[in-house]
Amino acid sequence: MSSLIDNTVNRVALRMRITPVTARKYFSDDDVRALVHTTAASMAAEAPGAHLADLAPTHTVPVAAAGRTVAGLAIITELAASAGIELEHHELMHALNQTLSLLTEWGAAIEEAAWSEQASVSVHEAVIHRTVRELERGKTHLASGTAPLDGGDPEALARAFNSNITALSAEL
Repeated sequence: MSSLIDNTVNRVALRMRITPVTARKYFSDDDVRALVHTTAASMAAEAPGAHLADLAPTHTVPVAAAGRTVAGLAIITELAASAGIELEHHELMHALNQTLSLLTEWGAAIEEAAWSEQASVSVHEAVIHRTVRELERGKTHLASGTAPLDGGDPEALARAFNSNITALSAEL
């Protein structure tokens, strides 16, 4: 928890162009309590079994980034299936479930943005965090030698995953 507070103080210091020591003076006990409460709520949303569809949107992501995210998640599903070829059916389905759930969330958000003619999609922070983890998992599959079935360039895919991770992380 202390690293979270330090990170927040450092971000404030950077934005205000002051030292972290000076920035700490701007945080009251109530501010720190609110930060801890917000973090606890975010961690609960990240807990295994938490349903993303039940979470109210907290962040916006440009539709173009959301589209790239869906493409990346589809490739990760393919990589995970290839990597899990030796698994039992139920183990493979469990391994794919997270990625498929995220595909559904991003797809629904894109559809909602399209119907309302918005340039951004709205998702909960947990969706972004989980997606970043899945993109990292995709990079791990590529690094371990799992190749895309369509013969795509693993290095280009890893760069695309990195680009998407950077774009999504910037929205947090």
